[in-house]
Amino acid sequence: MIYKTVIKKDMFNISARLKEIDSGYYIVFNNLKKVFEVHNSKQGLDTYCLTSPYDRLDSRLIEYVLKTSSRFCSQIFDQIDKNNQDLIDSAVNDQQDKVRSNLKDIYSVVSNSSKSYDLINSMKTKWM
Repeated sequence: MIYKTVIKKDMFNISARLKEIDSGYYIVFNNLKKVFEVHNSKQGLDTYCLTSPYDRLDSRLIEYVLKTSSRFCSQIFDQIDKNNQDLIDSAVNDQQDKVRSNLKDIYSVVSNSSKSYDLINSMKTKWM
């Protein structure tokens, strides 16, 4: 931990407020990366928890730690699942748009006319 500095006191008492969430939390400033890291002494040998996305210590870090807390893991997994489903839906819609576009192009070439393409009725059989 030569390149890391443990922050015991700070201007807004962020380190003390983190200890209220979990007594094992402490803040470290990584001098190589120039970032703040949150560690937890209760985790054993590997104490690292997360890197602060913010360049200074303020209440946003406390909210970030609370959001990523293991108490909210089911909500986090639900958000991940929802995001993955949205990505799948978006990919399916994009694929359908490409197919529609290709069908319109094929129809206009095959029919050799300038009629507009009717997606719904184009695949129906017209009986005499």
